[in-house]
Amino acid sequence: MNTKKEVTVKGSLLNSIFAIVIFTAIPFFIFCSFPNELLHWKKFNSNILYNIIFFISIFIAFLSWINLFDDDPILNFNNKGIWMRKSILPFSPLKFWDWNQIKFVELSTQKEKRGRKTTILVIHRNDSKTKTINLDDLDYPSEEIIAVVREFSNFLNYKDRMEVRQ
Repeated sequence: MNTKKEVTVKGSLLNSIFAIVIFTAIPFFIFCSFPNELLHWKKFNSNILYNIIFFISIFIAFLSWINLFDDDPILNFNNKGIWMRKSILPFSPLKFWDWNQIKFVELSTQKEKRGRKTTILVIHRNDSKTKTINLDDLDYPSEEIIAVVREFSNFLNYKDRMEVRQ
């Protein structure tokens, strides 16, 4: 058994840039489209929907910009276990799951109606907690991640786990 094999996975830079463009454009569009309704405190109650959407989109845009500078790994696999981010927030610390705590790992390939495939890794712990990892969103070859997980865990055959979405 290859005990020195380790995989460190970081988030995709392309996904971060895409999120920045989208979530920066939304508050800009709202501000340009509704300048009189937005932040008009005398009519705040009647325009509360605009204000709520505006502030939420500014918050998400801010998190997207911070996420661009987050260079910490999202996942780390080796012979000891898996280190995963505790949350989706930028600069979130990693949480350790020992291979002995993991009941089994399954690989699920979902085909959508348009023909796009999504590869998902689902990790089931002994205490009934699960963690779902979308391998398409990661900036690392999914085949190498699957090989390391297959080497160190109880891995279900993914051919039996194909799901078709309508």
